[in-house]
Amino acid sequence: MTLDLVRRIDTLRNYKKSFILSPAQWKSFKVKGLEWESVQFGDNEKSNVPDERGVYCFMIEHRDSSFPSHGYMAYVGLVGHNNNRTLRLRYADYLRDQKRAKRVHIYELLNKWKGSIYFHYAPVKDKRRSLKKIETALLDAIVPPYNKKDFSASFGSVAREAFT
Repeated sequence: MTLDLVRRIDTLRNYKKSFILSPAQWKSFKVKGLEWESVQFGDNEKSNVPDERGVYCFMIEHRDSSFPSHGYMAYVGLVGHNNNRTLRLRYADYLRDQKRAKRVHIYELLNKWKGSIYFHYAPVKDKRRSLKKIETALLDAIVPPYNKKDFSASFGSVAREAFT
């Protein structure tokens, strides 16, 4: 009985992750015109991700009609800022990253919550719009726990300290 309780506690601790849920930070996000779509992260969905530049995030979600809508934005990125890479190509990179621990924090994210990871993306066709500015604004507003850099210069040290 006691050993079972300890195992259950250890199992739950394995899924413990710190998140910052700050309404004040969310309100700081002023980027307009992003049209978000999503797919459940996995090999079968790659063809559904567009061949366009844009911003993306990984969300940990449990989609079940028994639950209200919920999730945690765990990682934010961009693709196509200084090159011709696309959301679909970046998605394929993450499929490979799920199989090898090149970036340990990303490997953990993609495997610890496997089956509950959704890839949300917003194509940004207008090349006059700075993907870097959009990504930085998202990072500063959401403060995702798996991002290690790319916050604004004025906010980056605050975000890093908040997680220690």
